Formats: sequence, C-alpha cells, structure tokens
Amino acid sequence: MNKHVKFYIFNLVLITLLTALLFLFSKGSGSRYPLESFGISLLITIPIIYFQYPILLLRKNWAYKSLIFYLSMILFLWIFGVITGWNQKVGNSDPGTWIARLDAGIRMILYGQVFGGFLSFIIITLLNYTWKEKLFEKH
Repeated sequence: MNKHVKFYIFNLVLITLLTALLFLFSKGSGSRYPLESFGISLLITIPIIYFQYPILLLRKNWAYKSLIFYLSMILFLWIFGVITGWNQKVGNSDPGTWIARLDAGIRMILYGQVFGGFLSFIIITLLNYTWKEKLFEKH
C-alpha cells in the first residue's frame, strides 16, 4: 500500500473519530440533525484529505505541514458552515442569501475552533508527525 493511501485512510479514520466525539459531546446542544451533520462533515472531509497530501509533500518542514493542516481545518469549517447555514437566517441576513451563507461559514470558523477544532488540529498534527515515516514520501 503506498503512503498516499495510508495517509488517506489514517487521517480519514482519525478525523471521523474526532468528529464523532465532538458530535457526541454536542448532543443536547440544540442540534436537531446530528447524524445528518456528521454525514455532511464526512463528505467535506473526504476531498480535503485527498488533496491535502500532495500539498503537504511540497515541503519537508513541519511548520509548513502544520500550517497546511490548520488551513485545511479552516476550509472544512467554512464549507461546513456555509452548507449547514444554507437556508438559515444568520445574524440580520435573510435566510438563503449569500450574505447569510458566508456569515454562517465565518461563524463556523470562529466557533468551530473554540469548540473542539483547535484541539483536534493539535491531535491530528501530532499523530501525523509521530507516524511521519509511514505516512509521508521522502524527498
């Protein structure tokens, strides 16, 4: 099995577990559709992990790799916010407008980092660093 596939499977399982834990902890926070939200989050995660790998290989530096992991998390949170706020009223914006959707994405970036995202970023980065010999091509 090549390292790209190992990286993909490792990170997909890791992110699925972390996301499942976050949704379990948020049960009762008023979310009516936790299973639907979990499914949406996985559909967003799949292409991000896939396209993340070649970008991570551009530099061997782990500060660079950490930045890519962090920006990937921000991208995930923004897309998740836009999708979950698609037809919702957000702030003073009318439901279903692009301003409301963009606002939902920005709010998800902010709240997502505070409520589990930043801790997940640290765990993902540290585990990828720990398993770097098995997950990353040498260049």
